[in-house]
Amino acid sequence: MLFSNKHRLPAVTALFMNNKLGIVINFCTNEYRFLRPCIEAAKKVSEFVVVTVSDHFFDGCQENRELLTRAYLEHPKCQFLEFVFDPERNFYGRHNVCFWHNWGRLLGYAHFKDRVDFILFLDVDEILDHEAFRNWFENEKHVDLERLASYWYFREPIFRAKHLEDGLLLAQTKALCSASIMQHLERVGTYFSAEGSKKRNILGLNGKPMAHHYSWVRSKEGMLRKVKTWGHRDDAPWQYLVEEEFSRPFNGRDFIYGDTFDRVESALHEGSFPIVVDQDVKNVCFISTDEMHRMELLC
Repeated sequence: MLFSNKHRLPAVTALFMNNKLGIVINFCTNEYRFLRPCIEAAKKVSEFVVVTVSDHFFDGCQENRELLTRAYLEHPKCQFLEFVFDPERNFYGRHNVCFWHNWGRLLGYAHFKDRVDFILFLDVDEILDHEAFRNWFENEKHVDLERLASYWYFREPIFRAKHLEDGLLLAQTKALCSASIMQHLERVGTYFSAEGSKKRNILGLNGKPMAHHYSWVRSKEGMLRKVKTWGHRDDAPWQYLVEEEFSRPFNGRDFIYGDTFDRVESALHEGSFPIVVDQDVKNVCFISTDEMHRMELLC
């Protein structure tokens, strides 16, 4: 058994087996504002969505337990997988800056691998255009690994870059394994290391991207939290770049790509749910370090 009896995953139903697509969403509470729109869009594409989250930020600081609990209660029909951040137990022998980002995706893969034909890997700040994605997914013939184009935004959801990203990864489950997922370049590494037919920069049937990526849409304080706690915190002098960025109004260039931007109407719809304070959390599987070891051996 992959997980403990106490927090065992729900039984697989016949309905689940008839569904082709599972969606794995990487989450932390720094991205809480995006959780609702991300889950709502994903649920309109597939009933089978799992959200993975660590009990710590990736700089070793404790997660915001109050906000995590709120997220669990606000989405009672969504399965969350919370795993232990334990850098002292280097059971891979190859920790790098992307290890914990990849671990969430590996956990989602283990959850789905014998149950669905395709897995879509999202970060929580990537919001699907669910109508465009569903139309494309149901009507196109798919190769083993596909990278989907997305719009990219900076500072505010009204500032959209002229260039497109293709970070979203849709993969046939049979093409994946733990080695292809635990790559230094994350989803890009998975795309290049996994065997099979491949296609990238994919647009919807209407010729437009099928997702919106809001990774750098946040306040100065939000950006500083992001660059302090994520797995890429040592990739650049992020604090200096953020401080310089917010020392002035937006000048039309970002410090990631140096791209130029169009001003558009915001497609981001946020909000929160009313919750019952004394409600029990029943939709979370808490995964220990020992269970992580066992899972890695079975993938």
